Amino acid sequence: MKKATVQKKDIILDKFGKTLVKERLIVSDGSELDWYYLDTPSSVLVVPLTAKRELLLVKLYRYNLKKAVYELPAGSFDVSKESLLKSSKRELKEETGYTAKELIALGKHYVLPSETNRWIYVVLALDVKKQGEPQLDDVIEKYFDMSIELVDFDETVKKMGRKDSIIKGAESGYAILLADMYLKQPL
Repeated sequence: MKKATVQKKDIILDKFGKTLVKERLIVSDGSELDWYYLDTPSSVLVVPLTAKRELLLVKLYRYNLKKAVYELPAGSFDVSKESLLKSSKRELKEETGYTAKELIALGKHYVLPSETNRWIYVVLALDVKKQGEPQLDDVIEKYFDMSIELVDFDETVKKMGRKDSIIKGAESGYAILLADMYLKQPL
C-alpha cells in the first residue's frame, strides 16, 4: 500500500466537513482495488480539570449510538488557521462555558486509521473555572441535548475499562489516561 498510486479519486459525499472518498489504487503487484475512507478534519480534545481534580465532561446524545454518552469537550482544529492552544481555549469555552488557567499539549494521535485520516490533538486544561454558558454551534450541536457534568477525576480513571465506567468512548478514555500519566510524572 505504501507505493500504491491513485488512478482515480471520487468524492462520494461531502457534508458537514466530512468527505467520503473513493480512490482507485494500483498496488505494488499491479492489482487494482478501490479504497474508501472518510476524510475528516483534525480535532482537538480537551481534558478539563478543576483545581479540586474534578473532570469536566460533556453529556450528549449521539444519534449513531442511539444513546446519551459522556465525552470530553472537542471540536475541529485546522492547524493552518489556528494554534492548538487557541483552538483548545475556543472549544472548551464554546462547549462548556469554562476557561483554563493552564493548557498543556499531550500530543497528536490518529483515530480509526482504516476508516479515516483523522488526527486528534489532546490538551490538558488545568484549573478550569466557569465563565459563562456554553455557546453551541447552530449547525448540529444544538440538537445534541448537551449538558455539563463534573465528576471526580481519580475515580473516573480508576473505573476506566470497567463495566461501571461512564467513559465508553475510546478517544475520551485514551485522552483521560494520557492526562493521568502526565499528572503522575515526577516534577
